[in-house]
Amino acid sequence: MTGVGEADIILIDLDRSWSEPGPWPSGKRGRKDARENWGFQGNSLALEVTYEPGPVTMTHVIADTNGWRMLISEGEMLDTPPLNISESSMVVKMEKNVKQYLRELMKFGFAHHSIAAPDRAGQHLECLAGQLGIQVCRL
Repeated sequence: MTGVGEADIILIDLDRSWSEPGPWPSGKRGRKDARENWGFQGNSLALEVTYEPGPVTMTHVIADTNGWRMLISEGEMLDTPPLNISESSMVVKMEKNVKQYLRELMKFGFAHHSIAAPDRAGQHLECLAGQLGIQVCRL
């Protein structure tokens, strides 16, 4: 794996009580108020992260009555503006069409939420899953 690299990171102030934070890593820096009120009280914050376009690996680990499973799915992160939703979001181009991809994802038992890592990390994750005895679900 090559690591995270440079990313745009925006602090989202959920309760509007924070003063200007810092220091920030490389990339765009900033602060903005949350677009939605989720009822948080006290010192609350969230991060909105936008990565550079390029290869991406998505993964998720779940456990059910049959044991542990790890999703490994690689694609291409597209150069699109972030959605106006106060959360991290990305558009990823996959080899399969959306209907087929989501159908297979649901058959494996995974939700549409996942962890994304820049670059191709599938072989590393598959090796880790093998060492831990976790079933791999490749999409």
